[in-house]
Amino acid sequence: MSPCSFGLPLAAQLARLTGPALSAQAQCESNTIPNNRPLPLACRPSSMHRIETQIDINASAERVWSILMDFQSYSRWNPFVRSIEGTPKVGGSLAVHIQPPGSNGMRFHPTVLTVEATHEFRWKGKLVIRGIFDGEHYFILEPKSDTQVIFRQGETFSGFLVPLLRRSLDGATKQGFAAMNEALKREAEKLGRGAAGE
Repeated sequence: MSPCSFGLPLAAQLARLTGPALSAQAQCESNTIPNNRPLPLACRPSSMHRIETQIDINASAERVWSILMDFQSYSRWNPFVRSIEGTPKVGGSLAVHIQPPGSNGMRFHPTVLTVEATHEFRWKGKLVIRGIFDGEHYFILEPKSDTQVIFRQGETFSGFLVPLLRRSLDGATKQGFAAMNEALKREAEKLGRGAAGE
């Protein structure tokens, strides 16, 4: 996911929190917090939280990777990441549209961190500015044989809003990951059966 991989209620909650959060962070950075007031969350060490899902896919790593990198086909088979625009190259920016269960979807622009063919695709996004609510999303392929792979999808969240959002992350966000994993498995294995029958 990225910091925007959550349902609509969570998005509304983030909108309410962002203003006070930016104000608190500005106070912290400018060192203008009154001595008699408790240290705001913005000035405390960031919290972290990770969610991860995985699935066994009966197809080669090459086949699964080719589907994962075919962004133009996402709208046809992917129920969670509805579209990705941009070139998957390290340092590049993507335009990603996600739709967790029960939401109308959200768009964001993460930066690509890793592209290792048939092995790993990773990006990182942020909410407004770095340190409030950041997400490092990853897809990892681990071959078990020439015709079977373990597909892992997860995200590491950091920032001082994480404790407030943990329940939503473990709910709709994780469900969205699992839904994509199942759909990717069906797509890869369907193509595999078609190739075997040729």
